[in-house]
Amino acid sequence: MGVKEYKEEYERRFNNEDTIHLPINIGGNPAFICQSPEIYKQVIEIERLDKKVLALYKSFPGVAIEQYTNNCLIDEVISTNNIEGVHST
Repeated sequence: MGVKEYKEEYERRFNNEDTIHLPINIGGNPAFICQSPEIYKQVIEIERLDKKVLALYKSFPGVAIEQYTNNCLIDEVISTNNIEGVHST
């Protein structure tokens, strides 16, 4: 691909209606994010699911949340130690 093709592709992406323009420059050029409609739909679905999970989480008694949090923390420490080869008891 030559310089002309790179410039055309840059313009296509930069001017795409799904592109998010950022208020910074990178290498003297305006920064932007190319966002595909498929990824955007996935993000929206994740945000909706997150709201459902948060509502369910808030419905639990405090002691259940504390126990779940502690179990997750312990599992994470054990998992990390296993990856790093650390033996713990």
